[in-house]
Amino acid sequence: MGTWNPDDSELLFSYSDRPGWSAVQAQQQMLEEAKDRILHDDINFPNLFFRKFLVLWVNDQACINYASDIFSSTQNLNALCNSYYYILLIFNLIAVCIAIRKKEKSSFFLICIFMIGLTLAQMLVEVAPRYHYSGLLTFTLLGGYGLSHLAGWMCAHSKKRRSLNVSSK
Repeated sequence: MGTWNPDDSELLFSYSDRPGWSAVQAQQQMLEEAKDRILHDDINFPNLFFRKFLVLWVNDQACINYASDIFSSTQNLNALCNSYYYILLIFNLIAVCIAIRKKEKSSFFLICIFMIGLTLAQMLVEVAPRYHYSGLLTFTLLGGYGLSHLAGWMCAHSKKRRSLNVSSK
């Protein structure tokens, strides 16, 4: 389903282990294998791309999974990483709503193009959860924008409430 698998890895190494074969020849043979699969196998491409999208963006616990051998328990660390990731996504939605409302779309357009390009590039090649890390920096910057505007709104709302309470006494 578009992720690394031991069978394809073994196939690649079987080509590279052939006497006299270079890495380029092994890669060319793998390209021929891929073309053959695309043309002759019954591949449900919408399902494939959807599953690859989920592998790429559904959570942010890959860093813990890769280092799971050194941790006695990964459950809390996974929850911490995923909590940060999902909260970041919420602040991104807030930021996008604020940007649309304020008509500050030009810089967000570039961010959208980057994220769409990152996602589409992964749809064409092998995908792994760690491949979304370059998008996390973008999410962090955009989330910071949303958080700062939300904090400003909350401060203004709090001051307004205090001034109403003082004037009513």
